[in-house]
Amino acid sequence: MQVFKLCLKIIRKNLPLMGLYIGIFLFISILISSSNTQRDEKITAFTASKTAVAFMAEEDTPLVRGLKDELAKVGNFIEIDDTEDAIKDALFFRSVYYVIRIPEGFTDGFMSGKPSVLETTIVPGTIAAVYLDMAVDQYLNTARLYADTLPGITGEEMASKVKEDLSGTADVEISIPEGSTNGENWSIYYFNYMAYSLLSVLILGISSIMLVLKDKDIMKRNFSSPLKRDSITSQMFLATVLFTVAAWLILAAACFILNFKRNLNINFLMFLLNSFIFALASTGISFLIASLIKGRNAIAAVSNVVTMGSCFLGGVFVPQEFLGPAVLQVARLMPTYWYVRANTAIGSISRFDLRNSSDILISMAIVAAFGIAAFIASILLGRRKSLTA
Repeated sequence: MQVFKLCLKIIRKNLPLMGLYIGIFLFISILISSSNTQRDEKITAFTASKTAVAFMAEEDTPLVRGLKDELAKVGNFIEIDDTEDAIKDALFFRSVYYVIRIPEGFTDGFMSGKPSVLETTIVPGTIAAVYLDMAVDQYLNTARLYADTLPGITGEEMASKVKEDLSGTADVEISIPEGSTNGENWSIYYFNYMAYSLLSVLILGISSIMLVLKDKDIMKRNFSSPLKRDSITSQMFLATVLFTVAAWLILAAACFILNFKRNLNINFLMFLLNSFIFALASTGISFLIASLIKGRNAIAAVSNVVTMGSCFLGGVFVPQEFLGPAVLQVARLMPTYWYVRANTAIGSISRFDLRNSSDILISMAIVAAFGIAAFIASILLGRRKSLTA
């Protein structure tokens, strides 16, 4: 177990640096996943609000009173002076967003079918003003239907009928497909960003181990010892897997503790399985990278390029639905893409039967295949270098 002990000694020597990296990446992952979840909750939540309105009427008729009652559903009436300067000041300082003036004789003209114009002054470019315009148009258009189709109708009758027509409401229900859920946003973001954390830490840690073991003096000592090559490789592999499991456990435990109430379900177990497979695949990739680099100074550079590139293209930093088709075609050649795809699918379903889980299992299998291929390539590359040495 000499090689295994040597690997553990290297890990212990680099433990403060690795702990610092894990701590930094853990903080970043929690911060970004929390902020993204809060943003999604704000986007998906709808709260009805009322807009400040100044209502100025030069006549008091059933039609005018009905219009004011209708606007009261979407607006709060604010009293301001009926002067040009007062109106401009109120709009400028956003005391009101919408000023409506009903001139004298508006109702008589409206009932007789003559063109009647309301005077409105708004804050330009605001959604609230457009919404209020729609409310005014809806009320007057409905009233116009009664005025045109029922000759002789009184103002009281018309106002009553319009009020009855516009009083109807509809209940809107957003149905979630069977077997799906929408309560795993925090875990999705966290485990997606965990790809960046895991890959960075494993490349840095495993590359440090491999660089020491590739030292010529240490290699000569190991090869001259009674240890077989397969034993040396298995001990090195065991040490790196132990390091991988330790890093994965720290990051996964943080997610479980910080989001404890929502993690007591099968979704979290699937997140764990997916991230563990990705961690093992990242170990293989780290082996391959360590077999290619030759100096300690290159570790940080290669780690940044590989992790940042794969995370940007794979959908960690930018959601996959926002990436172009050409980018996604390239991203399919990276395990990060399939890892994020599986996380997204895990967070969207609640029933893990074969039909719902098939895409998740395929994505996990592809990630595992990437890891196996990287392991095989690193072993073959190592044997080739030993033969040519």
